[in-house]
Amino acid sequence: MSDTSYFRIRGSSRWTLGARAALLAALASVSTANDSLRESDWTHLGQVRALLADAGDPGATARLEQMGPQAAPTIWAILSGQGQLGEELDLDGSQREWLRSALRQWSSADVVRVLLAAVREDTGTDAKVDLIRIFAELSGAAPTQGVLEIMRKIDEVHLQSSRVQATVRSALARVLDAAPESMDVLRKELDSIPRGCWPILVEAIGATHSPSGPLLMARIARKESSLEAKVLEQACTGPRLLLDGGRAFLPMARAKLSSEEAVERRIAVVALGRLRDADSFMDLVDSLGDSDAVVRRCAQTALQATAGLQSRWGADRWRMWHEDELAWLGSVDDLGWTLRSGEAYEASVAAKELMRHPLYVETVNRALALGLDHPHPKVRSLAVDGLSQSAHSSAVDPLLAALQDDVESIRLKAQQGLASMSGESLGDDSKEWRRWWADLR
Repeated sequence: MSDTSYFRIRGSSRWTLGARAALLAALASVSTANDSLRESDWTHLGQVRALLADAGDPGATARLEQMGPQAAPTIWAILSGQGQLGEELDLDGSQREWLRSALRQWSSADVVRVLLAAVREDTGTDAKVDLIRIFAELSGAAPTQGVLEIMRKIDEVHLQSSRVQATVRSALARVLDAAPESMDVLRKELDSIPRGCWPILVEAIGATHSPSGPLLMARIARKESSLEAKVLEQACTGPRLLLDGGRAFLPMARAKLSSEEAVERRIAVVALGRLRDADSFMDLVDSLGDSDAVVRRCAQTALQATAGLQSRWGADRWRMWHEDELAWLGSVDDLGWTLRSGEAYEASVAAKELMRHPLYVETVNRALALGLDHPHPKVRSLAVDGLSQSAHSSAVDPLLAALQDDVESIRLKAQQGLASMSGESLGDDSKEWRRWWADLR
């Protein structure tokens, strides 16, 4: 049966010749070269068209879902208005949402596979961008593969469009956030993605809540040095920078402190402030003498964050404070012993003293963790407060242990501390938290 005979037999008098031509153009752009598949597309078109009048009706919804993923290319053509099809059908918002919901009911992997097979060499950029939007609404890891594949199919000129970049960036961030395994897909596919797309990848990863995002961004920067500044800038906005993944940025940030470009020095200073790395403290002090005023202001803010102080001192005063902190380190062992074995009052004083010295956070956290063994719940509670406040990877294992405390309020504090550091909402299930930490490491 030819395309035109299909309309003679099944067409509606309400459809104009222009609309029929639009249908032909739309389905030609999404069908494959296989004639049997093209015939199937026509069948789906007639079925979908017949159901649109009853969009939202349970019976119509059930019949649409029964068509299965093979109807996805037809729905894509309608939603994207290929060949002016969307305009000819004059869909309203509820009808469009109804069609999109059908795509979400089917297997994401099947929908992605069928839609990717329907993309032709002459498929327009706008249609490809609409397809990326569809992938962003699906679940699982398959949509990530789909978005990456379409990125490869968009020519470099169109990929420079701010509108296209914004759509790809937000869609990729959404699919990466939707399924933890999506970041693994991106990691495996990275080398096959044109490097011109990598800046978009960095921005998308920076917008996610994936705990493995910092490590992947660091890997991108190692492979493409021109993206180091962008990677550092994106990494500085994420809540997980202080966890283990963030440590991968330290060498990069320190190296950028000596960059000839002031903007790169600014980014490096901000990153070191977020990382709160004790070994970089004096580098930040030296940055107070930078020739760029913005770098100097950022260095002051970074020093305050690293030291846990609000003071705005000059370089000499910061150096004196640092020397005092080095001297104070000698008392940490005694404070830790008191926190674990001293009387409740003395142990509480020791915990508060440790919390006032966040510069050497790993050393302080080791001492605070000893307080979790104290018999008095007030001491254990203070220890959890200090560990949570540090927002550092060295606090995770002790907080996981505190999830098993006999006192409910302490377990709740530990849970809140982990949630604040990770951005995850895993409740009071210690097994889930341990699984999260194992995956991250």
